[in-house]
Amino acid sequence: MFYYKNQKFHKKGIAFAFPDNTFLLEYERESDELFEISAAEDLFRIIISFESCEPTEYFKSEDFKDLYTVIEKPKNVCIKGLFGQRAVYSDGVKNFCEYRLKIIDKGGVSSTFSVILETQKQETDIFVVCKHPIVAEFLDSLEISKE
Repeated sequence: MFYYKNQKFHKKGIAFAFPDNTFLLEYERESDELFEISAAEDLFRIIISFESCEPTEYFKSEDFKDLYTVIEKPKNVCIKGLFGQRAVYSDGVKNFCEYRLKIIDKGGVSSTFSVILETQKQETDIFVVCKHPIVAEFLDSLEISKE
């Protein structure tokens, strides 16, 4: 469950806001640890999830290597004091830019906050999506939360 305060959603040590001109996609989910936001023009989606692993583990996993072609190797990033990695990859149909950031909840438990930018068509340039104002607004809203 998310806690909403000061125009931001809070969970597991991170807070964020939905960007303007986006839709929260409604579908039956197996978990409250995952949801999707769609840009109004439906060029891309922002998929947000929480995982109980270190941010760098997934990009090194056999599952990742078997499923995706790396476009840009994982590199270290820091967004608003949150450290992790970013990688750009493709499954042959869609392209992805994924940020995996380490978060620590108020109980001291470490986990990963994953933000995946997913193109809706192969021909959509993932690097243009990465610089889209909606993506910039979302990433700029991230902050460490004590809630």
